[in-house]
Amino acid sequence: GFGPTQSRPINDGPVIKDEDKSILHYAQENNIKMVTKLLDAKADVNSNDQDHDENTHSGMTPLHFASDGGHVDMVKLLIERKAHINAQDSDGMSPLHMAVSCAQAEVVKILVQAKADIDLHDNEDETPADLAEVRIPPQTNQKNYPKTKTTESTQHSTA
Repeated sequence: GFGPTQSRPINDGPVIKDEDKSILHYAQENNIKMVTKLLDAKADVNSNDQDHDENTHSGMTPLHFASDGGHVDMVKLLIERKAHINAQDSDGMSPLHMAVSCAQAEVVKILVQAKADIDLHDNEDETPADLAEVRIPPQTNQKNYPKTKTTESTQHSTA
């Protein structure tokens, strides 16, 4: 926490840390209390790991980490705090790509309801729906996982 010599977080641009941990770490750990505290102190909800460590270049944001980990309440908090829902990391993956890749059905549902782009292509030219077809077991690939507009129209037009 903040000791007697430090009454508020140090803000060196958009990156605010507490005890050498950033909002990215706390989002990954699903620490709602600390993420809320840092956001209230004006931490950048869209900061990425490149902002925090010059040796890291994945470009993942707190929403990427929360989506990847299946942290439902964290995802909701970050969306409420205006996280860029379609932010892409260095591989072109959005939080929705991450959630689908990790079979995080509840997070997928939240992101889709929040209008995440289901047709956004990553660097491998895959959409979240493409990943759902490849990576999600058929018994779970029912209602929460996105289907692209082209997939739906193709299925209806093949008679």
